[in-house]
Amino acid sequence: IGLAGFVPLAALAAYLELPWLLPAALALFVVAPETCVAYLTARDKARKEAQVPKAVETLCVAMRAGNNLYYSLARAAQEVGPPLGHDLKRALDRFSVAGDMASALGELRQEVSSRRLQELLDTLIFDLEEGVAGTPGEVERLESFLESVKQEASMRRELTTRTAGTRFNLRLVSLTIPGTVLLVAVTDSSLLGPLLTSPLGKMSLSLTVVAYLGTLNGPLQANNGTVS
Repeated sequence: IGLAGFVPLAALAAYLELPWLLPAALALFVVAPETCVAYLTARDKARKEAQVPKAVETLCVAMRAGNNLYYSLARAAQEVGPPLGHDLKRALDRFSVAGDMASALGELRQEVSSRRLQELLDTLIFDLEEGVAGTPGEVERLESFLESVKQEASMRRELTTRTAGTRFNLRLVSLTIPGTVLLVAVTDSSLLGPLLTSPLGKMSLSLTVVAYLGTLNGPLQANNGTVS
């Protein structure tokens, strides 16, 4: 990802003989991978959080019908689909090899970062260790857990609606600096003349643009976090 941004920009700098673009290319090489990984990780975590209610509901229906935990998890994995479905299928594959469902779910619990998914796995592991997996008592605990998840989802939607205006205002404010600079450049080019003509000024301007884009991306990444 870093090379995908660095190589074209560096080649453009060499072709146009603009060495002041090289610091911007180097900064892009350093910043782009971390930003992309953070975004993809947060998106994957949010998608799994959103799939937990459907997975728990499927588990409850399957267990109420008298199915064992293995079949119920397989049914939940099929119903929810990726990415959570892939995690559940991976745990079932481990169970097929090792023959220990609690151990398979415990390994999955160590791999995932979704808080609600961790709580679900903790409940299933506890019931397995206590020998009450698949009993009416476990189904009742899962249904109680499902209600709490639905309440949190409702609060999340309400909070998202309230913060939509705030996010818009943040993005609007973030455009103030480049908008002001552009206005000054249009009305009086002599003010930016020394900055655009000297190599040091061009280098400073390119680094400033990269740093500005990084600060603009901060609020966007924060929106992918979870609500406590």
